[in-house]
Amino acid sequence: MRIVDQRGVKRMLGHPSGRSIFQVVGESKRKEEYLCFPQHYCACYSFFYDIVNRGEQLCVL
Repeated sequence: MRIVDQRGVKRMLGHPSGRSIFQVVGESKRKEEYLCFPQHYCACYSFFYDIVNRGEQLCVL
């Protein structure tokens, strides 16, 4: 994935809970930021189309 290679994904880890979320920075000129919870992420095309392309800022299904 190009966005990972360009360091567009950051893992944020909460202390002391140990829970994590991922901040994903888009490739558009606006560099939009998205928050994704690991348990709600899917690598399928449908997830990308339905969530990312709609411009959702928080990915919770």
